[in-house]
Amino acid sequence: SICFSVIDRAEGVRHSLSAASLMLPWPATSTKVRRASRRIIGFSSIDVSCRITRLILSRQSAPLPSDKEAGMRLTLDEVEDLARDALRRAGASEGQAGPVARSLRRAEAEGIRSHGLLYLPVYAGHLRCGKVQGQAVPQVAQPRPGAVAVDAGHGFAHPAIAAGLPLLVQAARECGIAAMTLRRSYNCGVLGHHAADLAAQGLIGLCFTHAPASIAPPGGRVPVIGTNPFALAVPGAPGE
Repeated sequence: SICFSVIDRAEGVRHSLSAASLMLPWPATSTKVRRASRRIIGFSSIDVSCRITRLILSRQSAPLPSDKEAGMRLTLDEVEDLARDALRRAGASEGQAGPVARSLRRAEAEGIRSHGLLYLPVYAGHLRCGKVQGQAVPQVAQPRPGAVAVDAGHGFAHPAIAAGLPLLVQAARECGIAAMTLRRSYNCGVLGHHAADLAAQGLIGLCFTHAPASIAPPGGRVPVIGTNPFALAVPGAPGE
């Protein structure tokens, strides 16, 4: 569940390559991928992600980048194209793949490696194992003048947020305040990016979402609390 009512500069947390590999669903985390993750520690995040993505999608018939190509520097356009292509091959529709690919591009541009191409193999793996519904079409409703509700249909959160955002902006301007909720969605990537879109519309807002238990409390050993993700949006100059 994700709630917007709408960015701070999010700073990425570096994840080790082994952690990125282990985050893949077991069927996609083949012995070949796990061995490769141990071999290429030390490469850049883009190089690592390209190589792992090639391994995950190796069953596809379409040509994939060579190892030499995977080690090259990529432009932001190439990052977006690579991400969109990988997601489409893994089973996502253009409507699902496009917003996610743009989010990965944005994360790489801002140096947020944890949510850039490093995450692409995880997204592709979860599409292939069915954790994410690649053909989902978000359904937007407005049960109250200041309330917007989006059902992501078990697809990515990015296209669901994009689908509800125009109505949220309109509702906020008409009512003075508005809220949007998402349900049945996969994670939303960098939460601050979505808040920034609202700030660009001249709106002040707060975004927050739940998180799995990943942190042990002081003095404890067992994770019982999440990371409490939230992002605050305060507009600056027009469009910022």
